[in-house]
Amino acid sequence: MGIDKYKELYNISHKLLEAEYARFGRISQKATAYLSVVSILFGIATVFGKAVVAGFIPPKSLLEWLILNLCVLIFILLGITWFTIFRAYKMDGLKAPPHNELPEFYHNNKLVDIYYSMSKAFAKATDENIAVTNRKADLLAKGYTLVLVTGFLTVVLSVLYFGYLWSPNSNHASKSSVLNDKVTLNASQRRQTNPDLAQSITQSNAVSNSNIMNSNNATPQ
Repeated sequence: MGIDKYKELYNISHKLLEAEYARFGRISQKATAYLSVVSILFGIATVFGKAVVAGFIPPKSLLEWLILNLCVLIFILLGITWFTIFRAYKMDGLKAPPHNELPEFYHNNKLVDIYYSMSKAFAKATDENIAVTNRKADLLAKGYTLVLVTGFLTVVLSVLYFGYLWSPNSNHASKSSVLNDKVTLNASQRRQTNPDLAQSITQSNAVSNSNIMNSNNATPQ
């Protein structure tokens, strides 16, 4: 009976150690997924960034200033977010019981002592691994919060940008208005020019007809 309880202690300690390894692996998988989300957000922000640089520099209104500064803020947050999540992904340092002395240890000790000593080693490694995994989880939680904030700001940027494009006071609307004014002006100039041209043609035809009639009258009978 005495050895059975130490064997049970050994099994429980080993399962706890394996469970902490599995928890560490799940956090690493989440970090990989979050890095993929950050890459998608970076691609979306790059599209908006190019459009903002091409159309909003220099900014001419308060809304343009807001969109430009929001775009810069998003890129800064994306950099911080990526760095935070990558640190969580690369964080390592899990402990394991020493293996280099196990053969001699098993050879020189009784089974009950082996169970007890290995249980203590497993428990110590588990405590250290829990601390490492908790730091990794905390860092990843900060990265997740940054992902949410950056995603929200990206949505706000898209709403402001497309709202700006559809507003009548935007540069795009002003350019369209100027273009329409030019078209209207050209059409008006044509209308003003055509009557003068028609009158000139009419006068030229009248002179020609008069010259023909005079030429006919001057012909001997």
